[in-house]
Amino acid sequence: MWLVGVPLIAYLLVLGYLYVFQRQLLYFPDRSRPQLGLLAQLGVREVSLTTSDGLALLSWYLPPREGRPVIVYFHGNGGHIGYRVERLRRFAHNGFGVLMLEYRGYGGNPGAPPRTACMPTPQRRSIFLSIRGSRRTVSCSTASRSGRGSPYI
Repeated sequence: MWLVGVPLIAYLLVLGYLYVFQRQLLYFPDRSRPQLGLLAQLGVREVSLTTSDGLALLSWYLPPREGRPVIVYFHGNGGHIGYRVERLRRFAHNGFGVLMLEYRGYGGNPGAPPRTACMPTPQRRSIFLSIRGSRRTVSCSTASRSGRGSPYI
């Protein structure tokens, strides 16, 4: 009886722990607000995108050079957009425009990272980009904490 009961109880306790703390195991936000610093000299500026429930989320925007597309960049589940400064510099060096979107609960934004509704609605992103005259948009997403996930372009 003990040979089956003790491991079974331990297994159920581990499952309960994983269930209760699943959000902390999925998301690793840095809640501090990222600073533009020297990126402002490249033309990067802070913009605010509004979610469908009215939250204003910080994002960074760099207009493209003439004839170049805008990359819509989702940074993944760890840190904040400030950790991706070198990527933004590489994109800027190649003339791409960049919209680096920040999530709820990350980078000084209000709220907590939910499983759904993390981002502003696609319609709002489309309106934002079309207002600035970009006709070509490339979407790039990193799906790992290490920043080495496969980009979707």
